[in-house]
Amino acid sequence: MTIGGATALAAGVYTTREGSRVIWGYINRILGQPSLIRESSISKFPWSGIVSRGANKMSNYSTAAGAAAPLTNKSSFGNIVLHPSLQRRIEQLARATANTKSHQAPFRNMLFYGPPGTGKTMVARE
Repeated sequence: MTIGGATALAAGVYTTREGSRVIWGYINRILGQPSLIRESSISKFPWSGIVSRGANKMSNYSTAAGAAAPLTNKSSFGNIVLHPSLQRRIEQLARATANTKSHQAPFRNMLFYGPPGTGKTMVARE
C-alpha cells in the first residue's frame, strides 16, 4: 500500500508539473505573438484549419487540369501611394504570399523598416 501510494503521488506530481508547463507554453505562444502575425497567418487553435484545408484541397482537385488556377493580378493598393519600383516589389510580394497561401507552403519572412507613420503596417495589412 505504501509503495503504490508513493508511486501514485510521484506520478501525480510529475503529470501536474509537466502538464502545467505545456499549458503555460501554449498560452505564452498565443499571447507572445504580434497581432499582425496572429491576425494574418497563424490560427490560435491548430485544429481549426482542418476543414478549410480540406475544402481547399477539394477545390484544387476539381479544376480542369487538376492544378490550382493562377491568381489574377488584382491590385488592392489603390489608396496607397508608393514609388513605382517599390509598388512593383510590394505587388510581387503580395502575389507570392497569395500563391503561398493557396498552395499551403511555408510563408517567407519579410521585414518592413522605416520611421513611424510611413505606412508599413498599412501595406502589410493590404
